Amino acid sequence: YISQSKRPVRYVVSTPFIDFYCFSFPLRTVDMARDANGNLIGVTPEEMTEDGTFCRWMRRQIENRDSGKFIVAMFGFPPYSGCSTFAPGFAALRWAFHKYGVHAVVCNGRAYERYTYNNVLYLNVGTGSRNALLESPGDNGLAVPGMLEITASPNVLTFDFLDENRISRDTSILTL
Repeated sequence: YISQSKRPVRYVVSTPFIDFYCFSFPLRTVDMARDANGNLIGVTPEEMTEDGTFCRWMRRQIENRDSGKFIVAMFGFPPYSGCSTFAPGFAALRWAFHKYGVHAVVCNGRAYERYTYNNVLYLNVGTGSRNALLESPGDNGLAVPGMLEITASPNVLTFDFLDENRISRDTSILTL
């Protein structure tokens, strides 16, 4: 879900039990500066905003789909984060996910972090680069290398963060 191109990208990956809405917003490091509230300093790409084309596209897709699946949005940047590189997150991406029927938001991050806001699960998946391990994720995360394993059945969606030895370090379970 992180585009290598220099343009914003959006697409859906549909599985039997989950629809993943994937979004990529290319931001240069110099353009990622944020204020204390997470607002970008300078121009915010319209695709990142709740009024922008990507959020409107996602809402239309969700409205026109068959219900009964979990909905997961995926971003390259976290709406919320305690890690110094991304703290306090990217406010432009704090869309009204619960209102749109999204169950979880999975993002790239510097360390593994878990938040819940308005009944939506937010997971930042920092898989443990050397630099990431030097950043403290605060009270909502783990500074260990690992991976996120996602399993789903018709009514249960499980996110399990496993360390490099495949030992479960954190589990979140959602139900329909």
